Amino acid sequence: MTGWFGPVIVEGAAWTVLDNAEPAGSYRLPFHSDITFVEHPLAGICLYPLALPEGGTATTFVSTAAAWDALQPGLRSELHDRKARHYYESAGHIDLGLPVFEHWHPVRMTHAATGRPLLFVTEHHVDRIEGMDEVRCAEVLEQLFAVLYAPEAQYEHVWREGDLLVWDNIAVQHARPEVAEISRGSRIMRRVQLGTHSFMSQVEALREGQAAPAA
Repeated sequence: MTGWFGPVIVEGAAWTVLDNAEPAGSYRLPFHSDITFVEHPLAGICLYPLALPEGGTATTFVSTAAAWDALQPGLRSELHDRKARHYYESAGHIDLGLPVFEHWHPVRMTHAATGRPLLFVTEHHVDRIEGMDEVRCAEVLEQLFAVLYAPEAQYEHVWREGDLLVWDNIAVQHARPEVAEISRGSRIMRRVQLGTHSFMSQVEALREGQAAPAA
């Protein structure tokens, strides 16, 4: 069914099941889009619950398109041609043979399908904007995150048995707002990745690039 929404990544897929008995499925996740710290983030994501804990569990979403539209014109102008660093340290999370990932993406991303401008920064992975000193960068990121993650901009989906969510990973960010304590019961999600480049294929390309001798 998820194939109706785009190419399903089956080769080299990572974390196809998110289980709160494991670290990747249990800790709190700030707002992010998946694997923005490589050249090709996922195009879309599907989640389907296999088991839900007592008391419910939620995933929260925000629109990056609505956030760009909500910025003040002066700030949009300042950011128009700048890029932001998306950064991830894998040490302590998952052994990928590479300790650090980073990629610079436009702050103002144009959606490939709709042509709509998007605010492409995340609180989980972005720590720098090109051409700004440390003080100005911190000020701007604070302003951007305040718009992106304003309470009125968030949609909280409380999971129920039988739910199936499919979303655009570029136009929408998601968060796991609370720790999924195993004491409350199992929280197990089937995760399907949509796109043309798997994360693991990009990891392999980066490894090969680092291993290649200098010309």
